[in-house]
Amino acid sequence: MDPLVEKDLVLKAMRGVFQDQGFLEVTTPVRRLTSSVPFPRVAVGVEGYLRDSMEMSLRYVLQYHPKIFEIGVCFRNESDIESRTKSPEFTMLETYAVDKSLDYFVDIIIRIIHQLRSDVKFETVSVADIIKDDLCVDLNVEPDEVLAEKIVKKTDLNIKTPLYALVNYYIERYIEPLSQDKFVFFTDYPLCTISSAKKRQGTRSIINRFELFGKGIEIANAYEDEDDIMDFIHRAKNVGLFGYEEEIITETISKGLLSAKTVGLGIGVERLSMAIFERENIQAYFPSKPFSFQHVRNL
Repeated sequence: MDPLVEKDLVLKAMRGVFQDQGFLEVTTPVRRLTSSVPFPRVAVGVEGYLRDSMEMSLRYVLQYHPKIFEIGVCFRNESDIESRTKSPEFTMLETYAVDKSLDYFVDIIIRIIHQLRSDVKFETVSVADIIKDDLCVDLNVEPDEVLAEKIVKKTDLNIKTPLYALVNYYIERYIEPLSQDKFVFFTDYPLCTISSAKKRQGTRSIINRFELFGKGIEIANAYEDEDDIMDFIHRAKNVGLFGYEEEIITETISKGLLSAKTVGLGIGVERLSMAIFERENIQAYFPSKPFSFQHVRNL
């Protein structure tokens, strides 16, 4: 099948499912003043960046409608330009809802994928369980800081590497490959992996988050937002991720204009297309060639 047709089918399935669930499609700014998300940013002018996600802008819009989504282009200065799964410009569907759980978005993703391929089966793998079995660290009762020394012993990383980087490296190398030949929801992530995600009640260091992988490709990421605002601010500041956008969100919540109980989901459109239609390279979904300014002037 033509990759343009494949991507079109994915987009139509996404829109149909979200609209059936009463979500409102919105648009948010592509140019942003700043971004605290730890990805290399694409600068525009003296003060401004092309967005790497719609996350904070969408969450802000929740004060006007309880279920929203956006499909649009995002940008990241990916260093590995030869990667078969990464592109510096890509299409995302991001969605936010008030008073919903992760299970709500799990059901929506499964519905989208089954519209495209009814034969897909899903497994669930607990990151915390693997860490307990492999590293002898129980995140239900232990702080995630104890992971650092265990991961360093298992890998070639340095103990001075930031904790979140150590943990993400371990997950990428030893856990994510479990999805090479199937679709897997990875759940029960350590607290340090996302500073804004809600800590699970009754645990010491587990957050309410999942990632969906298909055929070894990361497709989606979702988490419930931390609704304890002081805890959210403290954790974000500790890792240098409390910036302008986070400040606006917390102020809006404090004024009672925005619910603190929100959940967000992001889906990579091209990556989902790759997994569904078993494409080897994301570039199949980018047939247009970029035009330089010099080329345009010569037209």
